Amino acid sequence: MSARFARPYAEAWLQTISSSFDHAKFLESLRSIADALSKNRDLRSILANPSVAIAVKEGIVEALAEKAGLDATGRRFLQVLLRHRRFLVLSEIASAIREALDTREGVVSAVVTSAGLLAPPEANGVTAALSEALGKKVRATFHVDASLLAGFVARVGSRIYDASALGALEKFKEEAYGH
Repeated sequence: MSARFARPYAEAWLQTISSSFDHAKFLESLRSIADALSKNRDLRSILANPSVAIAVKEGIVEALAEKAGLDATGRRFLQVLLRHRRFLVLSEIASAIREALDTREGVVSAVVTSAGLLAPPEANGVTAALSEALGKKVRATFHVDASLLAGFVARVGSRIYDASALGALEKFKEEAYGH
């Protein structure tokens, strides 16, 4: 199944839920269930198998929702996904909901690649610096690439912010040698 189904479900979710709803808790619960699906091949097989009765599948989804701490609204959403055979793309739907919420709230996504794993204070500092530079709230995901030597490179949309040692060396070379 394609993730092309994710956006319509995300938009439908956002159109039917009040802005005061605890989306962070909801998305955390969806991630928990999506992780369980990705790690358990037998679970995915049962939920994908057309010969398994829908009542059995509903019971499984209900148990997953309860364990993840979903409220009644979230549980109904999962049941809709199950009945429309979209439950196995839950991860993509959760990502689409996050993206739609971020768009609604003016939050931009950044991918930050650093030479080593950043400690939480360092990661928060990078995120804060990007937020200040952009004038928007930034939601950053972090990756490691040892080839950077030191520092980081951040990608926000099509913009790249290079604060790496390698980037500084390249900039120095261009300024010093004119190429």
